Amino acid sequence: MAASGPGRAETGKAARAGQAEPPRVTLCRHVQAAAAAARSEPEFFTALARRVVQVRLRHSDHDPAEVTGYAVGLPGLVHRDGQPVWYGGHTLDQRLALGALRRRWQVGQRGAPPGPAAFTGADAADIFGYAAAVAAEAARQLRAAPGPAQAADVA
Repeated sequence: MAASGPGRAETGKAARAGQAEPPRVTLCRHVQAAAAAARSEPEFFTALARRVVQVRLRHSDHDPAEVTGYAVGLPGLVHRDGQPVWYGGHTLDQRLALGALRRRWQVGQRGAPPGPAAFTGADAADIFGYAAAVAAEAARQLRAAPGPAQAADVA
């Protein structure tokens, strides 16, 4: 299940700050792109770092060496008290939760073909829903392009 979009307060705050979109939307776009390009957890976190996204790992209470989740933030995005604003991957979109991404990478590492035979139950819905979200974002970006020359450059 995808997370809901930014609320009215977030949208209004972004507009007052002169931002094109709320930080949650910006981060979701960056995380989706990094996840789509990555074939493993290290590649994913490296891709986020290249996009200048701050990452905070969450560790297990039982095994501090085990990473159980992550949160992302943007440089300079802070609360009133000066503390960074963090968004958990699962709060941006359930398909961006670390567990969901790990399942996707495991399937890719086993060499299973991407398709209905490679997934079962909720996993198939998660994977195809994620792919649809990435495709929708790419289509939105193409529609936002100012003219045919730029659209041709993208293709």
